[in-house]
Amino acid sequence: MSVNLRNKRENKSLPIEMEELIDAERLLLKSYRRWVVGMQLCDNQYLKSVWIDLSTAFGVKSAQSIIGGLQSVIAAIGGASRRPIRLYPLCCVFVCADELLFLCLISACQSRNHFLARCTANWIVSANGTSDLIEGCRRIAEALTEKDIVLPIRTDQQQSAAGEVFNETNQFNCAPPQLRVVEGGA
Repeated sequence: MSVNLRNKRENKSLPIEMEELIDAERLLLKSYRRWVVGMQLCDNQYLKSVWIDLSTAFGVKSAQSIIGGLQSVIAAIGGASRRPIRLYPLCCVFVCADELLFLCLISACQSRNHFLARCTANWIVSANGTSDLIEGCRRIAEALTEKDIVLPIRTDQQQSAAGEVFNETNQFNCAPPQLRVVEGGA
């Protein structure tokens, strides 16, 4: 008895493969992956590749904003990450949960869903990095908005039910975004 995996995938709300993302999301995610690899290897070819792709797709001004935003995002994660952040290799066709969180944060900033943006950022980095992470994603979001590109919000939470939790001292905390992603890769 065979199972039709395609029908099961169509019911999922979150993508697990690059082909399920819109073009702008794919380009942002590939740029993010390449920028990190370029920084790790101290190889300007990766960074130039990101510049060429972004400036071709969005224009010079928007590419500058997106790259500035990427640098803020990477610096915030590098300096204040709560845990090791996973990125798939450049050629991987899959998308992991941490990569979706990056896209989710940009879309939350773009839609001015401040609550979701703050919850997502707090899930990724400590309080020391939250502002820088959100600011970087906001810069990317604004550059996309100027080009009339709107990223979809890819969480299962609605704005009014974004998972707020109160601890014993009634201080506000955010629950982790509900991402259902099967991590896999080649």
